[in-house]
Amino acid sequence: MEPEFRFCKSADGTEIGYAMLGEGPPLVVVFPCAGEFELAWAIPGGREWCMGLARGRTVVWFDRRGAGLSQRDVVDFTLEAELADLEAVVKAEALDRFDLLTAYDSCSIAVAYAAAQPERVGRLVLWGPFARGVDFRAAASVKAITDLARGPGWSIARRSVADTIMPSGPPKQSGPS
Repeated sequence: MEPEFRFCKSADGTEIGYAMLGEGPPLVVVFPCAGEFELAWAIPGGREWCMGLARGRTVVWFDRRGAGLSQRDVVDFTLEAELADLEAVVKAEALDRFDLLTAYDSCSIAVAYAAAQPERVGRLVLWGPFARGVDFRAAASVKAITDLARGPGWSIARRSVADTIMPSGPPKQSGPS
């Protein structure tokens, strides 16, 4: 099973890249800024995890603005802009009803979408949500972390994101090196 990559335009003209994987009822995946599909597909265990998600479903995993396959040179990271990105992907794939899987800082996008359009979201899975966190979606931060993750610094990038999300957590909670 290999992913198919597609693109659509958000309401403000931002190009949004996403991967399609598997067949069956749709599962839309919205992950954190450094949670781009190609990176998840490339890391040890990531491909297997993605394929497990796609067993019996069509996974629609979109890269958030400023990261991955999506347009990088953007400055608007507001909730409204990111909701428009999610809606653009949903419309491009003509999804009437779908399940939604999200994590960390992406949870606010999914919750806002599900609250506004409950008839479209079957199941909502929130992985590590938080009500308040540090703003690490600034364009420079996104670029720095994704560049580091693509290079030899995956472990450092992972810990940086973990420390940003939970700055008071002990170092061992950031995961193994």
